[in-house]
Amino acid sequence: MSTRKTFQDLFQRYRRPGDFILSLAAFIFALFLLESMSRQTTWIDGQALFAQPSFWPRIAIYAMVLFSGLH
Repeated sequence: MSTRKTFQDLFQRYRRPGDFILSLAAFIFALFLLESMSRQTTWIDGQALFAQPSFWPRIAIYAMVLFSGLH
């Protein structure tokens, strides 16, 4: 009896009933975080881009919106 799997067998995706609800909730939460970003963090004039208090949270939230939207 052979238990060999092909490369395509390893990465098959089966949808489950709650997948859409979970991805929709993650997308709505990411949009909420994006909308509240300007009230939660600041952008300071004269500092380098990577030293801004708002830079890395913005990158993370934009990624959350992008990837939850694609999911």
